Amino acid sequence: MGLYKRDRVWWMRFNFNGRQIRRSCETTSKKLAEKIFCKVMSNVTEGKFFEVDPRETTFNELCKDLETDYRINKRRTADRLGRTLRHLKGTFEGMKAEDISTSFIQNYIIKRQDAGAANATINREMAALKRMFTLGFRTTPRKVTSVPYIHHLQENNVRQGYFEHNEFIALRNALPPTP
Repeated sequence: MGLYKRDRVWWMRFNFNGRQIRRSCETTSKKLAEKIFCKVMSNVTEGKFFEVDPRETTFNELCKDLETDYRINKRRTADRLGRTLRHLKGTFEGMKAEDISTSFIQNYIIKRQDAGAANATINREMAALKRMFTLGFRTTPRKVTSVPYIHHLQENNVRQGYFEHNEFIALRNALPPTP
């Protein structure tokens, strides 16, 4: 238990819940490493230390959290979620959540548009991705440190061919009576 040096960087070693934890202090300064170590040890003794490192969270973990959220809330669109996740997994599967940036998401949107996907479909996929990050951000401890900006596309899928009320009445009156 304590501090040690690997190359030029200081590391800390301590026991938590019967396991030995080793973490980099990410500094070459011994004085700063001692401060970081003291802070971590005070969190351990206060029960505020969590082993989740947001830098290690993967897209797949966020997917599982979203599926759990759909189950808990009994969402009616759960069947649609499978198709949405299939498209997202084709690009993001195995990636660390912190590597999914706004520019990477924009490239995904362009790729989906080139494949012929409608803006509404892409928006549903982006909504699922944003929900994943929001759930990860709201967990205790946090699984992600930030939610990337996700662009919302303009949808132009207004339905056509509807009757106005007076047109419906005129059509209904013109139909033969039902037996």
